[in-house]
Amino acid sequence: MESILKKLYYDTLSLDDINRPTDPKYSKLIEEAIEVGNKLKEKVSIEDYKIMINLFDIHNDIGGYEAAEAFVNGFKYGSLIMLEILSDK
Repeated sequence: MESILKKLYYDTLSLDDINRPTDPKYSKLIEEAIEVGNKLKEKVSIEDYKIMINLFDIHNDIGGYEAAEAFVNGFKYGSLIMLEILSDK
């Protein structure tokens, strides 16, 4: 396995694949969301559907900001934990 620090230096570090949940419930939820979205698309006007898609996009963007903040905070706390473990105190 290549060093994480080298991956970070060469900008080849990607967490997208390892952060994708492997729980089968996740895949089932994705399938369900697609199915419900398709049903909804059949029942509303094109204009209303575009508004809903815009809302979903905004919601996804919000989730992305929240996930990024959670990652940063988790990394900071993890680093603080390591510092405390490695200190002589």
